[in-house]
Order: sequence, then C-alpha cells, then structure tokens
Amino acid sequence: MKKEVIKPPRLKQGDTVGVVAPAGPFERDPFDQGVAALETMGFQVKVPEGIFEQRNYLAGPDEHRAKLLTDLFKDPAVRAIFCVRGGYGSARILPFLDFN
Repeated sequence: MKKEVIKPPRLKQGDTVGVVAPAGPFERDPFDQGVAALETMGFQVKVPEGIFEQRNYLAGPDEHRAKLLTDLFKDPAVRAIFCVRGGYGSARILPFLDFN
C-alpha cells in the first residue's frame, strides 16, 4: 500500500506565520532579526504573548509552551509555524498539546 504524502501549500507574500518557543529560552536580538527577516520576505509575523517567558532552562512551564503552540495551530490565519529553538523541552510539551 502506497503511503499518502501530505504536502502543505506554499507560503506566499502576505501570509501569516507564527513563531513559538517550544523548548528553551532565546536571546532577544537574534529573535528580532529573524522576525525582521520574515517580514522582509513579505510575511505577517504573529508572535504570541508570553513567548519571552523563562523558567530555568525552558521558555516557560510545559503547559504554557504547549498552549502557545496549540493556539497557533488553531488560528486559521496562521499558514506556517516557525520554532525559535528546539531541544529537550519540546518533547516535554507533548502530553499538553490539543491534538484535536
């Protein structure tokens, strides 16, 4: 049986992209440069409130990071999601994601 390949539509100028930090905290200057680069490419960038939270070596509590990611997936305007960083903390949010 051939596996179906799911291919999302291409992004185009004017599309909204979300930015989330599912793992560790990050430095503000490179973050701002990345957002500016996305805007220069013609994207609307959605940065959720609370993305700059920090708890020890993570970008906020597990439940908080999961909610920010889930909210971006639920937002019909968001066409793509970019992660500021990855890492160990990403796996910790799996039990808190709303897969519906």
